[in-house]
Amino acid sequence: MNSLCIELKTTCNSCGNPLPVNAFTNEITCPSCSNVNKFDLDLWKNLLEEATKDARTFAPDEGRNSQIMTGGSSFNIMYGNQNPRCGKCKTPIPLDDPEKLSITPHYSCTNCGNIIFIRKGTDLKGMFSSFKYFFGEDESMIDKSAQANQTMEQTEENKPKPILFTCPSCGGNLKIDGSERTITCSFCDSSIYLPDDLWHRMHPVKTVSRWYILMDDSALPMEWESLDDVVMDENGTIYYCGADSLDSRFTLAAFDTNLKKKWARYDYKIEEKSASLSYNAGKLLLWSKDNKLVYKLSVKDGSIIEMIPDKPKVENSFTMNGADSLTFCPDDSILAVKAGKISRFDINNNPLPLWSGKSSHDGFFSKLFSHSNDDVSPWINDLKDYPDEVDASDCIINSGWDGYIYLFNKYSDCYLAKYKNSGEKVYCIKLDFEQCDGKPCSDSTGNVYVLGKDKTNINKVVKVSPDGRDVKTIISGILPSKDYDNFEAITVSKNGEIYVFGDDSCFKAFDNSYKEVK
Repeated sequence: MNSLCIELKTTCNSCGNPLPVNAFTNEITCPSCSNVNKFDLDLWKNLLEEATKDARTFAPDEGRNSQIMTGGSSFNIMYGNQNPRCGKCKTPIPLDDPEKLSITPHYSCTNCGNIIFIRKGTDLKGMFSSFKYFFGEDESMIDKSAQANQTMEQTEENKPKPILFTCPSCGGNLKIDGSERTITCSFCDSSIYLPDDLWHRMHPVKTVSRWYILMDDSALPMEWESLDDVVMDENGTIYYCGADSLDSRFTLAAFDTNLKKKWARYDYKIEEKSASLSYNAGKLLLWSKDNKLVYKLSVKDGSIIEMIPDKPKVENSFTMNGADSLTFCPDDSILAVKAGKISRFDINNNPLPLWSGKSSHDGFFSKLFSHSNDDVSPWINDLKDYPDEVDASDCIINSGWDGYIYLFNKYSDCYLAKYKNSGEKVYCIKLDFEQCDGKPCSDSTGNVYVLGKDKTNINKVVKVSPDGRDVKTIISGILPSKDYDNFEAITVSKNGEIYVFGDDSCFKAFDNSYKEVK
């Protein structure tokens, strides 16, 4: 979980006196004039949206000061990345089990005994759904509905001590408990407004105190600003890379088909719109052509299992780093299209024989390592069996659930070629698109699904039969959620469920009868 520390203050919208905001609450009563200042969720969004974004990028104990004008008021806020600690002695609060701490909401500091209020966030929506626990708030500022079962029953010991006050009308001695500022004299029935010095004595002016929010990003629905690539595993988990909607950083994430996030990582330094993904049998590959990086990743949390070295094992040979397109193959090898060459590697960047179906592929290594950049590589529609060159200007290579390899032109006439993993050509066809988007994806039976746009710039999905003879539009007129967006990527489950994606969290899902379900 990420931890956000906050110090926030404003002025009362009635009397203008300082008003500390020491809790995430719906309303705060001004201690000077008793005016109730409202804090709705729209106001909190304006106050905390930037803070929650920045805190995810800050180093531990890094923070920032800011002034925010919103809701007709000015707010001064200090926020940062800091784990909860005691407000008096700064001793850290153990976070091994925040759920257990929140059950008994009054935590006693292990060093100084200071009582720290802890509560669990409940029924929060939108950007606030990641707010799981609150530490160190001023409990008196929490509204009754928010603290429900977390209120502390007052005992005789912790009730305010009454103060004797002389009625200015009749001189009678009154016991004042501070519950009301305007009281009625029990002797003469006069209405008395308690003077400032007495009221402030019973209600000391609150000062700004630091409080904390533990945020669980996995509770947020998956949203993104821009899309680089998506792939799906055999269990229906979708892996995404692109720019996150919260702070536009490069993000690698996993989520289910309901867009419920499983994990997200923000620690990869990759340029926007340069990354791609490939998946095969529990292994995830992330690479960036611009950064010349290739990573083998854990599907459990996106952490790096291995960074593929950009060091050729054979003198003057290629590596897969900086490739125009890569794909995992069914045999765990990696096919790459780079500078007009089609090459095959193992996971350690060692070159492998390109096609197993041609046992005597004469001159393979010499041809692989001595290719002239002046040669003209063939277009996809000109390829034969066992190709080792292809025009790479807009060529995409991808393997499918059916175990076959697909080569695809995104822009130049939109040709789709299907190959066995051993190198034999199955078919090459031209698709009726003005422009194709994403990668061709197959189901386990060999049907291929391609996303693209027609001449009116409307998205459609075309299905190609396993033998390439039957090509038909199965989904047409896919409209994004925002008029200015388009769908740019497609992924398909083993049984033919279709998922299309675009920038700004555009997402549509279709079952294997092509009916929209999401």
